[in-house]
Amino acid sequence: DAAEEDLDRIVAVKKLIGPTRRLFVDANQRWNVADCMNRLQKLAAFDLGWIEEPLHAEDIRGHADLRGFVALPIAVGESLYTRHQFADYLQANAVDIVQADVCRVGGISEWLKIANLSASFHRTMAPHYMSELSVALMCAIDNADILECVHGGSFSEMGVLQAELRLENGVAFPFET
Repeated sequence: DAAEEDLDRIVAVKKLIGPTRRLFVDANQRWNVADCMNRLQKLAAFDLGWIEEPLHAEDIRGHADLRGFVALPIAVGESLYTRHQFADYLQANAVDIVQADVCRVGGISEWLKIANLSASFHRTMAPHYMSELSVALMCAIDNADILECVHGGSFSEMGVLQAELRLENGVAFPFET
């Protein structure tokens, strides 16, 4: 069954990366609440960094229920497009880590408003996509968490920039100019 296959994959990856590195799981909105609760009970032993988009993006109540059910951080945001959608999640206590995508939310100004809104709820930001721009945005906020580097989701990989984002020992550095 799919849940057991997922668990087998997580066991294999955790064994490969060892106990000192965090593993993050993205369900890509594929689970329902009951299925998710069952899976999260099994995943709790693996000290995961987060579970990303476990439920459909419109299921705010379900995400809130999950937050109350398990200590594993819930990350949401790449499928949200407005500050108001983020506000709904934050007000419902349905998200731990906000993953606003600067391209999908309307640009830099709107992304910063979402970051400030998230900070007012004591939530951290882990921007989705556009690594070079996102790392610079993270330098402008107090509630930056982690930079998610999506394969194929950087300006350099798209051929827009010649320079690549500098990564050293798990740390991303913004361009100096």
